[in-house]
Amino acid sequence: MKALIKVITFCLSFILASGSLTYAQNPTKADVVKPIEKSDKKSKKIKNKDLVSRQIASLMLKKQIRANMTNVISTVRSTTNQEGYPISLIDNKFTCNLPFYGRGGMSAYGSGQDLYIKCNNQEITIESSSFNEKKGYYLIHFTFHNEGEKESWTANMKIFTNGKLSLDISSDRRSSMSYLGTIVL
Repeated sequence: MKALIKVITFCLSFILASGSLTYAQNPTKADVVKPIEKSDKKSKKIKNKDLVSRQIASLMLKKQIRANMTNVISTVRSTTNQEGYPISLIDNKFTCNLPFYGRGGMSAYGSGQDLYIKCNNQEITIESSSFNEKKGYYLIHFTFHNEGEKESWTANMKIFTNGKLSLDISSDRRSSMSYLGTIVL
């Protein structure tokens, strides 16, 4: 008899519980609040990313790259400058005034010119340029000279489709430097 009561109690509780679940699964229209779907958020991110990517491609075709370099990385130290250091590469002319923190050789003592890598609308020689579709960046390999010091630099500029830019500069007289920043759209 006790076993029969336990079975009946179990069946009744199951029936009641399944009735509540049925009500919860079929709420009225007034009870429904439409949540923001993850796919909507994803599609907005994809649209924004696609827009930036197209703007970067347009700048590459026009040969008008402007960027603000905020991170400076060298073998000696690394710094961040929120204001940044502007650079531009327009129609094969490069402009920059970037700090130099590395080791330098063959420099005049006290000249102060070794503290920066400076050039103003200097003609560049583009050695190569390509697009890495898998990693999503344009690579421009070029060389430029500084009039005052007659120093030659080799640069690798990576322009990412998300609007970031990295610039690696090396010279036979100095240690290499890296700069990170964002494209000015």
